[in-house]
Amino acid sequence: MGPERVAALFPARGWLDQGAQVSAGSDFPVGQFGAMRSVWGMTTRQTVAGIQGPEHAITYAEALALHTTRAAHLLGEDHLRGTLTPGRLADLTIWDRDPARCPSEDLRDLNPTHTLVGGSFVHSPADHS
Repeated sequence: MGPERVAALFPARGWLDQGAQVSAGSDFPVGQFGAMRSVWGMTTRQTVAGIQGPEHAITYAEALALHTTRAAHLLGEDHLRGTLTPGRLADLTIWDRDPARCPSEDLRDLNPTHTLVGGSFVHSPADHS
């Protein structure tokens, strides 16, 4: 693709600044690419080839919103999910460390300890015993 094209991939900063309806997700068919790896990439612009397009970096709060409230809004499901509000689906992930208090470089390797969908556990340490 070339370094210029790679650096321009997912220019989140510009999209958000222009008011685009953008969201993010963590589904990826190959390898480990969870939500925090996505947040890490958007906030640091770090890749296996080094930092690419640092002018497109966004804040942790913005990246978190892309995965939660903005994703629900883009899907037309913000009345069901995206925030922890009474009457909405309790879709959430629990981490072994607080991602909001981790150094940016540590976000890449955070793994969930528990995942709830609709208020029910779908992943927990007991799943691995």
